[in-house]
Amino acid sequence: MESPFMIVIDVHTQAVEVYKSRKCKICNEIKRLETEFYRGGAVNARVDRCKPCYDAYWMGKQDADTKTTLEVQVGRKVGKANARSRYRKAVGPDLAVDKALTAWTGKCNHCEVELTFDWRPRHRNINHAVIDRLDTSMNRSYAGNFQWCCWSCNNEKSGWDLMDQKNKEIEALEQEIRHLKRKRKNPGIPYESVLIKW
Repeated sequence: MESPFMIVIDVHTQAVEVYKSRKCKICNEIKRLETEFYRGGAVNARVDRCKPCYDAYWMGKQDADTKTTLEVQVGRKVGKANARSRYRKAVGPDLAVDKALTAWTGKCNHCEVELTFDWRPRHRNINHAVIDRLDTSMNRSYAGNFQWCCWSCNNEKSGWDLMDQKNKEIEALEQEIRHLKRKRKNPGIPYESVLIKW
């Protein structure tokens, strides 16, 4: 039976320390939970692989992904987009792979950054390619309603149209500038009234 704790004796001080431990499912070694394992998505959940095994898995996956063709990688993105449409119970047909390939330019439609299919865990994948819906007001599918954009722009856009969101921000800033200009025209107390007369 696997013990959830690890007892370590310090060679120099002969002190006994007890740590939580876990067995890695790849290398089968029992290691310290706090330092040798990454945290998972849930609050207290942790992955079953130790850090070196986890990193080796993702490095191998990235090496394999660099050898795959553009058609395969676009096909994966289209499959994920269609799965999201089905999950949302969106109205309309599924997106076809050939339509996504013809729309692919290699750059984000908003910020013109070079897109990549590399996904690195525990990093901000800013230029990761994402298929995004253009019109999010109605629950439409991606067919005839999509664009390629980077992870950062898609994250910023969220559920709203990016241009509408930017226009609202510009309008709010213009309103604030007009308000500040009005304040400057009406200073309230004149400067001369504060001066001390000799």
